[in-house]
Amino acid sequence: MKIKQVSENYDITPHTLRYYEQIGLLSPNYTDNGYRDYSYEDIERLNTIRDLRFFDVSLEEIKNYLDTKNKALTKEILHFEMEQLEDRIHALKEKQDLLKERIDLLVYAEKKQNHEIERTFYEERYLVLSQEKDTMGKDLYFELKRLHKQFEKELHANNQNVFGTILLPHEDAFRHQVFYCLTNDLADEKAFTMPAGEYLAIYYTGTYKQRLAALAELKSYLKKNRLVAKGNFYEFYLIDFHETNLPEEYVSKIEILLDQPD
Repeated sequence: MKIKQVSENYDITPHTLRYYEQIGLLSPNYTDNGYRDYSYEDIERLNTIRDLRFFDVSLEEIKNYLDTKNKALTKEILHFEMEQLEDRIHALKEKQDLLKERIDLLVYAEKKQNHEIERTFYEERYLVLSQEKDTMGKDLYFELKRLHKQFEKELHANNQNVFGTILLPHEDAFRHQVFYCLTNDLADEKAFTMPAGEYLAIYYTGTYKQRLAALAELKSYLKKNRLVAKGNFYEFYLIDFHETNLPEEYVSKIEILLDQPD
């Protein structure tokens, strides 16, 4: 069978067939006038090559297999490729779950109204904290990047984790201690624990310049409803420049733990 016939019947380019010959996967005979002539044995090998390439077996592995092929080796290579495939499926499932979490968070955040207040009970939550408690302005995002690099094994790639800052009062403003949220299965002894309890939260849209107005509204709500809060304010960035170029689409949440009467 000539190279053109093989190429058309097996949907393989002549260039690929020549490459297979070059690396020793195929060894066609040559006619007197110099044309390749693929034998039945070559076609059998080509069928095997195509089958294994479908399962992403490397050409080097295929060559070794073809040279020493037997039933036991066939089972071994198929089991190995099955394990590799299961690993890839698991990795893809993790990415799919991350995408779903990201979409769910965006849908959740975009439904929130500016200065919407809610009370929610949370079980313990886990954070990785920066040791720097004096972060201001644009340095905040550099510190987040540094923190992500420090804990990259515990955190997902591409900043998929929810992040934010602990607001530390400083004169008439705030210093920031940045954090990333961890899922329970990733928490370890290095994680900071946000205590379980009922939290009061307010959402605000826009940049950090809207923070003080939101805090004033939250404090007013506490006073009006005779609620007592304890600890620091936590600010979570739900939608920011990672998701949009439009500052008016930013959504942040500030929350604080409520003190429960004995």
